[in-house]
Amino acid sequence: MHWYTVFHPIRLIVLATFFVGTGCSNNKGNSETESGEEMTNIQYPIGTFLLENAGLTVAANGNLVVLDYDNWGGNVHGLQLVDISNSSSPVAVSRLDLDSSTMKLMWADDILYAMQLDRVSMVSVQNGTMTVENEWIVPAYPYGMAVANNVLYVSTELGVYVIDVENWEETAVLEVSKGIPGNLAIDGNRMYLCGQGLGLTTYDMSQPSAPVELGTTAFDLDFSPMISAKGTLVAVSLGGDGMMILDAQEPNNVQIEGVIPVEGHAGELIFDNDFAALGAGDAGVYQIRGVGIDDFSILSLCKTENYINGVSITNSLVIASGYEYGFSICERI
Repeated sequence: MHWYTVFHPIRLIVLATFFVGTGCSNNKGNSETESGEEMTNIQYPIGTFLLENAGLTVAANGNLVVLDYDNWGGNVHGLQLVDISNSSSPVAVSRLDLDSSTMKLMWADDILYAMQLDRVSMVSVQNGTMTVENEWIVPAYPYGMAVANNVLYVSTELGVYVIDVENWEETAVLEVSKGIPGNLAIDGNRMYLCGQGLGLTTYDMSQPSAPVELGTTAFDLDFSPMISAKGTLVAVSLGGDGMMILDAQEPNNVQIEGVIPVEGHAGELIFDNDFAALGAGDAGVYQIRGVGIDDFSILSLCKTENYINGVSITNSLVIASGYEYGFSICERI
């Protein structure tokens, strides 16, 4: 199964009606995005790294990019390290073979974390060489991963596991009684969990070993969307219906800040202050400014040749990975 097959379009009108009708949230008046004007700024990649059977997920850190490679259904799995010091001509550095397919990659404090089908690997990158330093075996199918303050959070179909990466021990398990836990996001002391039939649940993770549920806003989803968070703002990708921005300051009364319609199929997204990058399937990758401000709008659409799955931001660049071909490099506006 390809990563993007877990997303299915739903109609925004249904979501908006659900939020208002149930009293779970109030729309602040921006149910239609401020960015409804015609798109005028089209970009094209300034560099491309081609690698067959690669690009389901990507993570960038400084001048280094790591992406997965996988011959789905076969026995070849691993990571490819790439140097993008010269963004117009990326250079392959080294490879690391792994035991199973990689579904998500992320950097934290110069350490790389790889969420695979059956485990999460902590990978050090030194002098162009990747080495697995530690691993945690996933007890059930994983959906999402986040790392903050030396704590690893992994959402699975059984709940969310909290792991102290200094001693690689489980410190807590958040069981979910309703719905299926999906993707999660961490910012500051808050963790946001979104999933099928679950809605959006907010936790206080000031003490990771003793999480406190702050509240839940219920809404119907028949899939597990990608999410990203900055403070109390949560961005949710809605497949063919674009990206929705939520204000979760009051966890039991989440408000809709706005909806940004996009071409293609909204997938992975990432925040950087008030800037966001959004992978949009066969449309390419969007750059969006002012997220969390009333006048947020689309800055540009970088058109790529392949279906975009993963996105990452580094320096002045946006990295967009496409399934089965590698990644493209777009200038950040």
